[in-house]
Amino acid sequence: MKNSGLDEYTVENPSNYLFVLKQKTGESLIISTDRFEIVFDGYLPGIKGVDLEIKVLELAEKIVLRKNIDYNDYGGIFNICIRDKADKNIYLKSDPSALLPLYYGKINQVFYYCSHGHIMGQCLDSQPDFSGIMQKVTLGYTLGNQYYYKNISRINPGETIIYNADNHNIESTYSQLYYIGYTLEKDIEEELFTSLNISFSKQRKNYSEIGLMLSEGFDSRFLGGFSKKNSFNIIAFTHGTFGTKGHIIVEKVARTLDCEHHFQSMINGYNYNIRELSNQIYQADNINYPFWILGSEFYKKVNATYPVIIGSSLDCILGGNIFYKTSKKVLSAVLQRYVEIFKQDTGILSERYIESLSSQILNSLLVKNIKVYSGIISETFNIDLANLIIDELKNLNDYIKNEIDRISKTGSLLPSLQLQRYILENRDRKLFFGQPLTIRRHSKIYIPSFEYGFLSRASAINPIHKLHHKLYLNIYKKFFPQLLKIENGSYGIRPVYPRYILETNRFLLKSKERRLYRYLLEKRGKMDLSGFRSASIFELCGRDDKTYTSFEDLITVNSDIFRVDTMKHYISDARNYKIRVFNYERFFRGLELCMVQKKKI
Repeated sequence: MKNSGLDEYTVENPSNYLFVLKQKTGESLIISTDRFEIVFDGYLPGIKGVDLEIKVLELAEKIVLRKNIDYNDYGGIFNICIRDKADKNIYLKSDPSALLPLYYGKINQVFYYCSHGHIMGQCLDSQPDFSGIMQKVTLGYTLGNQYYYKNISRINPGETIIYNADNHNIESTYSQLYYIGYTLEKDIEEELFTSLNISFSKQRKNYSEIGLMLSEGFDSRFLGGFSKKNSFNIIAFTHGTFGTKGHIIVEKVARTLDCEHHFQSMINGYNYNIRELSNQIYQADNINYPFWILGSEFYKKVNATYPVIIGSSLDCILGGNIFYKTSKKVLSAVLQRYVEIFKQDTGILSERYIESLSSQILNSLLVKNIKVYSGIISETFNIDLANLIIDELKNLNDYIKNEIDRISKTGSLLPSLQLQRYILENRDRKLFFGQPLTIRRHSKIYIPSFEYGFLSRASAINPIHKLHHKLYLNIYKKFFPQLLKIENGSYGIRPVYPRYILETNRFLLKSKERRLYRYLLEKRGKMDLSGFRSASIFELCGRDDKTYTSFEDLITVNSDIFRVDTMKHYISDARNYKIRVFNYERFFRGLELCMVQKKKI
């Protein structure tokens, strides 16, 4: 068992219908009654043991009987799978965010479901779905219920999947969705603060310690503030680069939060062991952000029995980042933000403007130049595989339109509602949430930003209040003013100044960092790093010969997936500081495709 990397797991086979690979310190709960067989995976804040079993049974009965569910009573992050022993029907449901993956499919009249997609694909020997693979390698995520394997789908937020054992039909229904209307208009800051604080106070009943993935940005220090307010002993972790301004910022935040803080260099930040990479893909269901393995290993090493906080998407949910319109002309982008801030502050920013802006951003999601993606795919994958992926490229915009249409048909009629759901349900839930899922390999996670108590309120607030961090900053000023006295990575200065100044500094820093990165490549990393606002400089990650040699070996071994000559050239250019590579996403997405295509790396 230890040699397989699965020594943290036990195998359970509660019935002929259910097989469970259960993490010993995980959150999976198996309940069997005269009527139901239930698997619950996740958490309800402040509830455990017998009380949790009672709540799960209540929830299961409501799902099977199709009763209305008040998620204020079930306000965590979870999946629940129910088999009705009487009629053999199966019910799959998540909390309304559906953050934790849950997959299902029907093959030869047999219904399967699983919490881990690559494990499911391997067990069923599923064939690649090149429409899903194309979306993954171009966008970084699939759309809607699409996945990388044929006959395997992922449950959508707010969706219930019902398998009828008599006729073998699969029914999909929607209820309790976020972003379907703007109804919260009074006491907004207090409502949001209280909803988060209630969740933290519930968690405090079960835990005295809590982990925190700490960065130089807004989100992690915000949730750290709630942790300190609720008297948690905080154990914080940062993966980063020594000597950056971001490094100094996180140390200041850690001191203000009075927490134990571990800062680990990313210089040797990539694990290239094949078994470890395979386990990452199987257990975390992704390899989107491989350097997060450092945080996962840290909390495993300290034997963390407490949950780890990750500040997922708060910059979008509260800060209005979703509504930034990209522009190649810096001056026009700066003027747009100044005008929007002025209109916000004077109360004349209109709903009509927000909807027009949202429509423009939705339209910008459509890919204008397919040839760019085609070229990258041709240079990444061998010719036969590349052709199969490129053949699907012509349908990419249709897939994007269909996903927006699904969102519209399930209740989000305004462009601003559609935009927020599109980003949060696809990019953030599938690409960015790869980070928390990596931590969850070895530890419990705590995601209060997607719990019902908070997100049901945050999604009901008109974006008029959110643009350019107005709402976010107002909450900080009211409840955590001490945390605004520390510089923020995005602005580079303390966020106590008027937003005109903050946004001006953001643009100046972006311009400065473009120059710094050019200089970084010219000097091959040998320079003063204090000008970088981020705690992590990805171009300095994995800078050792063993890493690059292993990358090249993996490309060679997987020549049936990779185009060896161009990919080795790509790694060589990165090694010699000729290009910026962020986190080698072409290489790691290729490794995930190895698992889909060959069932191994």
